[in-house]
Amino acid sequence: MAAVTGFFELLKKRKNEIFSSVCDFTFACFVLPIGLTVSILFWGLYAADPYSCQTPEEAKFIPDWLNHYMHSFPFVTAMFELWLIEHKYPPRTKGLLSVLAFGVAYMSWVLWIAFSSDIWVYPFLENMSWPFIGAFFACALFFSTLLYLFGEWVALRRWHHEACSLDKKKL
Repeated sequence: MAAVTGFFELLKKRKNEIFSSVCDFTFACFVLPIGLTVSILFWGLYAADPYSCQTPEEAKFIPDWLNHYMHSFPFVTAMFELWLIEHKYPPRTKGLLSVLAFGVAYMSWVLWIAFSSDIWVYPFLENMSWPFIGAFFACALFFSTLLYLFGEWVALRRWHHEACSLDKKKL
């Protein structure tokens, strides 16, 4: 999206505010916090047990380079984009609510699949009790919100935005 926004600016010689704000919001609320959460949780679980995120049968069909592409590349590209491309973060309340809403929707989808087809998308969840599944989901949501705040902190210092800091003073 950032590349399309930049290309559009070159063609029109001005910034498209609507597209730019959608790009900023998408990066701040979904790409950075969710992308980093997925990468960090996957490699943390993989380090503890390589078969916690995929079955041994699946591991035969998924080469190591594909695992890195799916779970390392998003981390690296999100960090580069955070540092190299200016994104204006939305007001903190709106941003955090968006991160949490996405996380709850995704976790609901994971649970719906488990209940409707008796298949756990992530094999390690099958071996956990319901209180531990709830605790894992809560920790993942909390971690995503921390990563949102991290991205906001970096963006504020890197690009010296004042508009976002006004909302923080109200909270």
